[in-house]
Amino acid sequence: IKINKSTDYFNDKYTEYLYPENVYLPIYNYKLLVNKGDQVFVGEIILINKDGLCISSPVSGIIEDIDVKMFTNKSKIERCIKIKNDFKETKDSKYIKKEIKNKEDYIELLKEKNILGLGGGGFPAYMKIENSTLDYLIVNACECEPFLMCDYVLLNDKYREIIKCIENVKNVLELKKVYIAIKKDKKKLIDLMY
Repeated sequence: IKINKSTDYFNDKYTEYLYPENVYLPIYNYKLLVNKGDQVFVGEIILINKDGLCISSPVSGIIEDIDVKMFTNKSKIERCIKIKNDFKETKDSKYIKKEIKNKEDYIELLKEKNILGLGGGGFPAYMKIENSTLDYLIVNACECEPFLMCDYVLLNDKYREIIKCIENVKNVLELKKVYIAIKKDKKKLIDLMY
């Protein structure tokens, strides 16, 4: 997502990059299950680690390269898979949309899709809830840097979808309460959310 430099998050417009020409996936300590030149499909497992955690292809296309690339905060170079997007969105034949009915289903989905935390450590999300009794969910929508605005712009523009997702997680995990952390100087956004 690219956001204009304005700090007026209620009137700011952003551009969604939903269909990139190339997708880069960091390999980290995962084992490659594909080779340069292979065709891949949406949802196909292309990386696996020693604990059985998998990374699936987010697009269909061709593995164009396996190389190093500056990644995340531009201070780290990672070995990456480069997928040339064919824009067909062809799903892997094993890709099945599952209905999530309970905590166990949710944990299995997190494992299967290898959902990771965004704190920088790549910590698997399922590990935070698998053997825990959870009562509360805190959604961190506080930007960590003075001029970062993407959380605010997304919450402003997509709050209905975000609230629906939060409600689904709350119901599946049988949580007592959910808190959305927003800096108190973002009064318009706080008013919108409540």
